[in-house]
Amino acid sequence: SSHDAAVLGRTIYAVGGWDLQGANTQDALWHDRIIAFDLDHPEKGWQEIEGPGYSVRALSVAAHQGRLYAIGGMGTNGFLRTTSIYDPAQNSWSNGPDLISDSPMSGFATSMFAAGNALYCTGASGVVYRLSEDGNAWQVANRLLFPRMFLRLLPVGPDRLLAIGGTGSLTGRTSSIESVVVTRDVAAPKVVSWTIPNPGVSSTQQLMIQDGVELYTFGGRACVKEAGTKGAITSEAFVFDVAKQTYEQLPNIPKPKAGGIGFINRKNSESSVYTLLGGEGVQNQSSTQIDHLLEFDPQTKQWSRNSPAVHYPIVQGTACTYDQAIWIFPESTQNSDITGPVTSPVLHWWGDDSPITELPDVHLPRPRRSFAGGRIGNEYFMVGGCSDTGELMSAVDAFNFRSRTWRQPGSPDHARLSPSIAIHQTKLYLFGGKIRRNGKLEPCPFLEMYDSETDRWVTVAASVPCTNADMKMFSLGGRLLFFGNDSSDDSRLRFTIFDPDPMAAPKLSETLSFHGINRSGDVTDSVKAIMRRDVNKDGFVSKPEIGGRMESFFDAADDNGDHRLDIDEITAELKAAATQEVNVKAD
Repeated sequence: SSHDAAVLGRTIYAVGGWDLQGANTQDALWHDRIIAFDLDHPEKGWQEIEGPGYSVRALSVAAHQGRLYAIGGMGTNGFLRTTSIYDPAQNSWSNGPDLISDSPMSGFATSMFAAGNALYCTGASGVVYRLSEDGNAWQVANRLLFPRMFLRLLPVGPDRLLAIGGTGSLTGRTSSIESVVVTRDVAAPKVVSWTIPNPGVSSTQQLMIQDGVELYTFGGRACVKEAGTKGAITSEAFVFDVAKQTYEQLPNIPKPKAGGIGFINRKNSESSVYTLLGGEGVQNQSSTQIDHLLEFDPQTKQWSRNSPAVHYPIVQGTACTYDQAIWIFPESTQNSDITGPVTSPVLHWWGDDSPITELPDVHLPRPRRSFAGGRIGNEYFMVGGCSDTGELMSAVDAFNFRSRTWRQPGSPDHARLSPSIAIHQTKLYLFGGKIRRNGKLEPCPFLEMYDSETDRWVTVAASVPCTNADMKMFSLGGRLLFFGNDSSDDSRLRFTIFDPDPMAAPKLSETLSFHGINRSGDVTDSVKAIMRRDVNKDGFVSKPEIGGRMESFFDAADDNGDHRLDIDEITAELKAAATQEVNVKAD
């Protein structure tokens, strides 16, 4: 099992793997020798040949220029990036260049094939590598839209490969087949687009939540033809599988809903719910503000109402997860009791039955509506929108979760109303919405990108093919997904996947080793329980807040001696205690 094989000349070579004929895997034999079968002399059967010198499984093997290449796999201590080359004429092994460490699982369950006198390999990151002409390096040749392992990368011509099957962090097990062009020219941005009939009636103000390649839509307003007329608020719900290009209708929302804030609330490492907060509903034939939370369980496909009431009026806004809590940024409102605009507070919630509370003395730095937002590291970036007077805002505001302060980074070229953003690593992509030209609001087709490491904005594309400015944008691991109504046919939904830079150099990471894996368990619930003692919501737990019964824990966790605990100190001490307990039990 978990071996790979290739045909070189007229001989089949099988390399690596292990023998799973026994009752369990603990005593399974790892094969350190390869076996060969001569197709011209089948009577000789399988012949054993000296292996590369190490035991390996979940590797990939390919024939190229008269030699056999064995790449990566899993060794006894972790994942391998090794390239080993067998020369049948000399009956000898040599070393080639290591695979690029572009993922913690780099080298594991890759696929490798030759096409057009070149050798190609891909794995968990989705980057397709080409072995350089001198055989001394792996070079980026393209990348898949849906990264995957355990796939087959099959040649169908000198400059084209098919990625078939496999499993990925975004898609899970996938049936999608990708065509990958691997010419030696610099690859231009690539686009894949398709439409399906709109299974519902909503066309605006839908609440959308992305979970991997699944896109959920909740409620919204029905499409109307008369300008200036609002459509009826709906209760429909759907999930679209982007990789499979399929959809499923879900149980309706308990009550019609339009707008609001939607986010994933991960209860623990194994389960999560989708939370819908605020928005507009229907009461006595007219719209009304929703003051409660609704939760949808994607596993059971059931709706429930969460107990925390929403005391601050939320019609629109954004939210994100940081330090195991939900941080909510509502758009600004008008208050009839106060002269002038009101800047919204930042709300904080632990995602359970604890109350949703306003952070003390923390508000949006300026009134802002119809904006977009997203988190990069320990900062939340708020982009676009308009002021209380309707002026479009070019200023970007960044909120630091640790210091709970705001700063103003660089601004994009285009001030936009109701834009869409997507985050990938240290980059923020900005798309769509409306800009003001000659006193009128017009669709904005520009795709811009902000690099948080350089504090610079660049225009990625003046327009993205097969999109319109009303479509929403989501991140697919550096690729961008656009979703919305088709420009030429309101009765159809359009999906577009855009890869702005298929030749981008991958970000390097440490390859996963089996040594030093933390087996102390998930301490998330314990961390939350302690952080909920933060009565004044300043982001720290003091000794009076934590209580006398946990004084010894406080002293052990207060690593910097400032007489208060932040979430990192609490997490580190709980993990250390759990690790010590595991070691004691093992002894």
